[in-house]
Amino acid sequence: MAEKGLVQNLRQVRKNVRTLHRYRSGSAAEKDFHGERLKLGRNFVVDQTRSARFFSPSKFTGYEGNDRTHLAKLNVRDGRVTDRCLDSLIGERIRFGDGRYKRLEREFQAYCQAVAITPVRRQRTFWLLPPMS
Repeated sequence: MAEKGLVQNLRQVRKNVRTLHRYRSGSAAEKDFHGERLKLGRNFVVDQTRSARFFSPSKFTGYEGNDRTHLAKLNVRDGRVTDRCLDSLIGERIRFGDGRYKRLEREFQAYCQAVAITPVRRQRTFWLLPPMS
């Protein structure tokens, strides 16, 4: 049985990724929220369109209908719970050593640099969402 509030399908996952991405060009408070999530994240869901990729950490992405009003909840939630949920919905993460890792890490760094975010130095993992059908 799924934990209460966790995303149940890829549509909900994609909605959360895109919500966080919208904050990238929103109000000052939204930009700050977006930046902090990216800066501190360890495990990221990657959504893509024909022209861009969007990154969102699992701890934000893994709860249904998440947005910046849930900041207090984010601070007490355990990312390992969302990681397991996302593993089951999306599949195996792309980790250091996988041939796709370097490309995704470079794209993540470029995404952060575009909005003057310096992420914490660490090895990240990525889930790559399948293209929308």
